[in-house]
Amino acid sequence: MVTREHISEKVLPCLAIRGAVPFPKIPMNIDVGRAISRKAVDVAMANDGIIMMVCQKEQSVDEPGPDDLYKIGATAKITQKIRENGGSYRIITEPIYRAEIKEFLDNSKYIEVDVFEKEVFIDDKSVKAEALLKDLRTSIIDFISMIPKFSSNIKNLINSIDDLSTLCDLVGSNIVASIEDKQMLLEEFNPMRRAEKLMIILEKEKELIETEERIQKKVRSKIDKSQREYYLREQMKAISDELGEGSENGTEAGEYEKKISALKASDEVKDKLRKEVKKLVKVPYGSADFRL
Repeated sequence: MVTREHISEKVLPCLAIRGAVPFPKIPMNIDVGRAISRKAVDVAMANDGIIMMVCQKEQSVDEPGPDDLYKIGATAKITQKIRENGGSYRIITEPIYRAEIKEFLDNSKYIEVDVFEKEVFIDDKSVKAEALLKDLRTSIIDFISMIPKFSSNIKNLINSIDDLSTLCDLVGSNIVASIEDKQMLLEEFNPMRRAEKLMIILEKEKELIETEERIQKKVRSKIDKSQREYYLREQMKAISDELGEGSENGTEAGEYEKKISALKASDEVKDKLRKEVKKLVKVPYGSADFRL
């Protein structure tokens, strides 16, 4: 199914990014604050603007080393650099190819890496590829239909993309939430296997949303029932007060409770007496049972 591959080796400055995964052809705006990262951007801009971007595993690490970075990221073209207050940068990038870090080079000023760019091309017109593209579109649209924040325009965008690789990367960048899932999609060079993994991720997310909705529905039902019961109790109390029943019932029941609490008896006997008092409170004032 693979028709050809693009492979190229390069030595590039490397930018470690936190909480984001770069995908080819999906533009990214990045805030660059660390001195080692600003130096990598400066070196790239002084040459052809190409930089290696890779997600770091833990966002809290301020000085990431080789073990703190994923080995697969993306080469990117820095199209604009804006210097912000305090010396930090805001850069606009256009990722180009998936790339794998083969070696971290010895450089104390910035992270420098030897990478292999790689892109896999498939026959988009094959029956299997077209069927997979159709299934993926359906899976994506079903998923975004469950989430109100996505507008109807995104459905039109999904249906307009005919390239399987681009569609996977667009969804991986903008719809998939988990960094681990994003990274897994980035690390799959073959577009068809990437599409299959993406559908599994979306199905898992759909099941999670459906489970959360079922739980919320049960919780709302219990809350509604509790509120109804409280409302009815308040209504019954108000009616009793209007009829002159509530205060006397409540007063007499209170007196019984004090006597039960002071009674030298077992807890079992006291519980039975309290149940009888509760029955008494519910008996309408003036009835024969109330007077017994």
